[in-house]
Amino acid sequence: MLTQLKNGMKIGKATVVVDIVPKGNPEIRPGTKINPTFITYHNTGNSGRGADAESHNKYIHNLAGKQPKDTSHVSWHLTVDDGHIYQHIPFNENAWHTGDGSGARSGNMTSVGIEICMHKDQKDYHQAEENAIALGLYIAKELGIPISNHVPHQKWSGKYCPQVILDRDGSFTPFHNRIKAAASGKSSPAPAPSKPAEKPVSVPAPSGSPIGTAEILVANLNVRADSNFNAKIVDVVQKGQVFDVYETRNGLHRIKIGWISAGTKYAKFVKKSAAAPVPSGSDSVIGTATVLVGQLNIRAEANFSSKIVGVAKKGQVFNVYETKNGLHRVQAGWLSAGSSYTKFTKKSAPATSEKVIGSATVLVGQLNIRSDANFNSGVVGVAEKGQTFKVYEAKNGLYRIGSGRWISAGSKYTKFTQVGSTPTKKGDMKTTSIVDYLKSIGVDSSFANRKKLAAQYGISGYEGTPSQNTALLNKMRG
Repeated sequence: MLTQLKNGMKIGKATVVVDIVPKGNPEIRPGTKINPTFITYHNTGNSGRGADAESHNKYIHNLAGKQPKDTSHVSWHLTVDDGHIYQHIPFNENAWHTGDGSGARSGNMTSVGIEICMHKDQKDYHQAEENAIALGLYIAKELGIPISNHVPHQKWSGKYCPQVILDRDGSFTPFHNRIKAAASGKSSPAPAPSKPAEKPVSVPAPSGSPIGTAEILVANLNVRADSNFNAKIVDVVQKGQVFDVYETRNGLHRIKIGWISAGTKYAKFVKKSAAAPVPSGSDSVIGTATVLVGQLNIRAEANFSSKIVGVAKKGQVFNVYETKNGLHRVQAGWLSAGSSYTKFTKKSAPATSEKVIGSATVLVGQLNIRSDANFNSGVVGVAEKGQTFKVYEAKNGLYRIGSGRWISAGSKYTKFTQVGSTPTKKGDMKTTSIVDYLKSIGVDSSFANRKKLAAQYGISGYEGTPSQNTALLNKMRG
């Protein structure tokens, strides 16, 4: 039984591209075995610019990369335009394209679904139909499907589809007559051409940075040229697509290609949050996660049912702080750890040559971990009271506790313990002299050693001044 076409073959005047969506989301690729006895024809319903076969292939792959709860039952076997045919689902597996359920006699369980592109900037829509007819006949011959079983979507669920064909011809019969003529080697008159597409309206690119994202909640949503519901429609976007939002005005969101409704029934808006500290817990980077799918939800907690707080895009790389319940914790939240969605690269062990100069114990409830030895540098994590870290360096009043991770060296915030400095006695607790105190605990009190100790305790530029000596004494006493 033919399960898929051959990549690069020609059918009609179209080149075949076989790009089967991966298994994992049963609402896109159910994987149920079928023995199709019908060919079902559709129009995509998407007249927007650029909505060709390749675009629909990207769309269905994007849906397949999401969790089932974030998609609906929508998939089909093939998409056809005037130059290409893309196959998405094997012919011996069902797809969700006829809207009549999963019964044994349903269109979903008995037919191969062909979507014909209808975008307004397609050069030759008639050729797209001719390619679809040639494709339907090729598959039917391979699978032993009779000419009588080439049917419209409308047969199964009553939906008015294929829309372009039904609008133009009044019924599916003239199109079916073209199929029969092609099967017998005859040609039939081409239907009257559709009205030429109007000259596209130019929409200037948005300015500024995105303020959030909008996920489309309806099957087709108009994109307008301006922030006005009476403005010209310049495109159509589809359910499940996610766009950056640059501003909201007059009840519409500005996306890259125009303006869409901001109504909560039509688009789900997620405000872009400022970079947040890494949540409490393990705050060491254990590796990186590279996003493998078009869009991937970022969730608030280590739970696939938790609130979506952002969207990661294909190719983005995130530091990973822990993995839990099948999700990676990154700075912005939690990402799926599934190998179909992210590629995890474990962090290499630190070089053993790096010298540890001591340890720092956090004394306050929460303490920012910064990216550099500067109190104005970015916050990359949060340390909690009682946590103890190895210290590799002291600089500008901060301790380096790892690569790109610094915490305050202030005695109110951290208690520093020098490597090897675990005296059994406290030393002279009455003296006000750092020299006498060091002698009392058996530590070298020379200026050179005091300068070294000062650096370890976060006192920069040590010159032996009274204030520096007092600060060093207090730090060493704890």
